[in-house]
Amino acid sequence: MRLLSFIVLFVAISLNSISQELTLSKRKKIRTFSERTFIFFLENNKDSSICYTDVIKGIINSTHDNFFMIEPEYRYIRERGSSNIYSEIEWYFPPNSPPVKIYKNDISRFTVQSKKQKGWETFGYVLLGVGVFTTSTLAPLVSIDYKNFDINSKTYRNVAVAGLIMIGVSIPISKTFKGKWYCINSEKDSYSNCWKLK
Repeated sequence: MRLLSFIVLFVAISLNSISQELTLSKRKKIRTFSERTFIFFLENNKDSSICYTDVIKGIINSTHDNFFMIEPEYRYIRERGSSNIYSEIEWYFPPNSPPVKIYKNDISRFTVQSKKQKGWETFGYVLLGVGVFTTSTLAPLVSIDYKNFDINSKTYRNVAVAGLIMIGVSIPISKTFKGKWYCINSEKDSYSNCWKLK
């Protein structure tokens, strides 16, 4: 019984010690990310005759020596074979889907975004949509005098300007919180502006 309890405790400690972080290094700089949403761009390192695009979005479940386990949200794969025939597939994963393994050597670049950043980006896009609707649709509708079939130019101008202000504010918000891109060094290439996965 004591042996069983010891084994259960050891397994629990081991599971808790699994890293859920991604660490980058460049010269003397080190950056660590955790509990963030990542979008990884993978490259084909096996067959150079195939033009290959693989994009996967998700949260890191665990980190290992040469690969990550990802809790996937979205994936898109596009291939062009030697005969120039394209095939592509994209899908969204349901909640609690099994983790997906991606190898560190296959990662060419990625973007990272916190929950707060994602919220602000979504707010920016929603505000952009409201601004476009206000300027293009709402402004003409509310400025029409349906009795005289005339347009109140002052009302139209005020509503349209409000919509344009929303558009002007929304674009920098959505761009600022979109997430930062990081270029990753491959084993065969070395770029001074790229990072290495640790």
